[in-house]
Amino acid sequence: YAVGRWTAGPADHMPIRVDFSRTPDLPVEYRVATLRGAKVWEHHVADQTPTDGPEMVTVRVLPWSEAVAHGCEDFWAGCYFAHPQYPGPGNHDGHGLLGDCNSGKECRRTGGNIAINIDTSSNPGRTAAHEIGHVLTDVWVGAPGNNSISFHGSDILIRAGTNSPWDHAQLYREGLESTMCNGCTTPNDGPSQLDIALLQAAGWITAPATIADAPEFYALGAWGENSGISVAVTRTLNGYLDRNDRLQATASAWGIEPTAAFADAHAGATGSASWTGVLLGTDLRTDGLPPVTGDASVRINLATLAGTTSFTDLRVLADGRSRAFRRTGLEYAISAAGFGDNVFGDADGRVAGRFHGTAHQEVAGTVYDDRASVQLIGGFAAKQ
Repeated sequence: YAVGRWTAGPADHMPIRVDFSRTPDLPVEYRVATLRGAKVWEHHVADQTPTDGPEMVTVRVLPWSEAVAHGCEDFWAGCYFAHPQYPGPGNHDGHGLLGDCNSGKECRRTGGNIAINIDTSSNPGRTAAHEIGHVLTDVWVGAPGNNSISFHGSDILIRAGTNSPWDHAQLYREGLESTMCNGCTTPNDGPSQLDIALLQAAGWITAPATIADAPEFYALGAWGENSGISVAVTRTLNGYLDRNDRLQATASAWGIEPTAAFADAHAGATGSASWTGVLLGTDLRTDGLPPVTGDASVRINLATLAGTTSFTDLRVLADGRSRAFRRTGLEYAISAAGFGDNVFGDADGRVAGRFHGTAHQEVAGTVYDDRASVQLIGGFAAKQ
């Protein structure tokens, strides 16, 4: 069987690339928080065509010492700033949203520099989301008492024109809900209604809610000549920067139907038939639902249609390392009678499989074992 892996986010969203090449020693929790901060934005920006604007935004994460050297205050939690080594679009130029522009499209950013102060940032995910919002729009929204609504350069309503959906009083009322709010005690963790309007004013094409709320996933798949399997884990960014994301694992199997029922094709036969192949699964008891791989075999007594489905050499890939699964081998008593034509399974409902190919030369199925000692879901496929 050929085996492959793929990953994807919501269809038609614009990716944000985070560049940590200048901060290799940034603690892992800050790296993860920054990536999460990028994702809460990228799910809200639709894919851009070459004529509409950039198809990717690059966020460079620089050392805090460089941020302070280029105008950031040492007591800040984070900063978005210009750096002479990285000139061009994306560096804050002092004019801000639409300050030097005649149309929103000219003001969108293809990248920018941020830094996070690990000594003062108590919520690095929120800090990263705040600074990445500046990268995308170059907007500063001030809290009441902090210059009210503060935009660098000309007022947004003048530059955005009469079509702007926001009046100044509304901006004031909504200011505290903005992810990009400076001086707010509790800025939003992810794009609010105001933030979406600001993205649009800056010229971005924003994603509809069906895209913004869609989950990400990784999946493993295997396929032969007559059958295939997959196991996928989807992740929904629950509450934006809430660390308790919703994870869900599913397994699937499919294939070409035989020309005759297995029992009919082997009526009066003696001996046994066997199939060997692979298992691709997910460890349901480990954070992140990491993948599990192993060997699979199915053996059927042709006279009684009873048999076994076995999984051996089970290993889990977690934290960049491969290690033995908590149960390196599993075996289930199955039967190819009583479940329907070309179907086999076990009495406990943990294994469900089918014969595939014109002459039953392949099998494919799923396993879901929620016992505390196992906690595995997966797909298996094997050839005769």
